[in-house]
Amino acid sequence: MYGLARFRGSLEGYSHFVARVPVQVFIETLRSWGSAMAWGLLLVLPGLIRLVQLAYVPLIVMFSKPYDEGQAEVLKTSTRYAGKRPLRLSAYILAFVIVIPLVVTSLTDPWRSYASDPISALLCTLLDLVLLTLSTQILFRLFDRIRKESGDESLLPMERHSLSQQGAHV
Repeated sequence: MYGLARFRGSLEGYSHFVARVPVQVFIETLRSWGSAMAWGLLLVLPGLIRLVQLAYVPLIVMFSKPYDEGQAEVLKTSTRYAGKRPLRLSAYILAFVIVIPLVVTSLTDPWRSYASDPISALLCTLLDLVLLTLSTQILFRLFDRIRKESGDESLLPMERHSLSQQGAHV
């Protein structure tokens, strides 16, 4: 996520990012899991729906200015964002959380042992890394579009600058 922030023009240093973000992401993720489990105790399907609604929680914690300033509650904001494009988010969850991991695991399982074949195991690990990076990038793009449509300001300085000076070229 730090790489996404740097790529998008954040001037925030790594140490400041690490000091600010991981603890809040951990706290809010635990809150979202608790919320999903409470819904899941009623029935399985409401719990799964709640998990999909809370998919944006880490991204809101990292990149949303209203959350950072204490003006937005992360669980409500994530639910609102998920409601704007529910089919895209559901397709993302279905593809990158269920289908692709099952297919990749079933196809590459015989080559994942580092003891018997370290080269193929390393290649399988690299494939997993590429898929994780791709899925994170896609989720971030979905989040960023919805955030912009909602009119919420970003924590990324470059974007705030371009929003404050309409028509100005950077």
